[in-house]
Amino acid sequence: MGGTLESYDPRTAVGINASGNPVFVLVDGRQPGYSIGVTAKELSDIMIELGITEGAVLDGGANSEMIINGEIVNRPSFKGQERPMATAFVIVKKKG
Repeated sequence: MGGTLESYDPRTAVGINASGNPVFVLVDGRQPGYSIGVTAKELSDIMIELGITEGAVLDGGANSEMIINGEIVNRPSFKGQERPMATAFVIVKKKG
C-alpha cells in the first residue's frame, strides 16, 4: 500500500542550497528497529536545516536508494536490496 504525505515512509528529495549546489536527501524507512521514515513535513524540515533554499520531494518508498561510487549507501526498504527502476538522477564528476 502506498503512503501519503502524512505517513512515515522512506523519502527522497533534491534541492539547491544557497551556494547553488545540488543536495540530495534520502531517509530510509519501513524498517522497524532501524528507521520508520519521515513525513513530508519532516523531510522539508530536514532540507531547511541543511540550508536548501529550493527543493522538491521525489518518489520515495521502496524506490529510495542512493548509490555512491557503485555502492548502495542506504538500506532500501525493498527487501534490503536494489529494486528495478525506470528513472534516476545520475551525477558524474568531470575529469580535470
